[in-house]
Amino acid sequence: MLTAPPAPPGPGGATVDEVDRRILELLEGDARLSARAIARQIGMSPGAVSERIERLQVRGVILGYHAQVNPDVLGFGVAAIVCVETDQGPALTEMLDRLMELPAVERAHVVSGRWDVLVHVRVRSQAELRDLIV
Repeated sequence: MLTAPPAPPGPGGATVDEVDRRILELLEGDARLSARAIARQIGMSPGAVSERIERLQVRGVILGYHAQVNPDVLGFGVAAIVCVETDQGPALTEMLDRLMELPAVERAHVVSGRWDVLVHVRVRSQAELRDLIV
């Protein structure tokens, strides 16, 4: 029986085969799936699936698992991207550190172009967003 060769290593050097890809796809869809549930879906033993998941974790392909929280239900229904222009170098690093201390800041991306940083924020209201920006 002929099989396709394994995929070439990604940028980090890790190679994954089709079974690993399917396991990753299932875990990305629901990180709470058990090895037994994954095994049923891909036709392998739970032990073999567990070993593959452990190898993917050790190799750094799987970085972790998380709960996806609905911010709207918690009252944080306003999401915004705030564009920031600042000085480069130490001032930028200091500003990023200070931004990430703010509870409303979900993440910040350094970008090129007119703006230096795109800041993703989540707040309760337009008034709170205005207060954050001002």
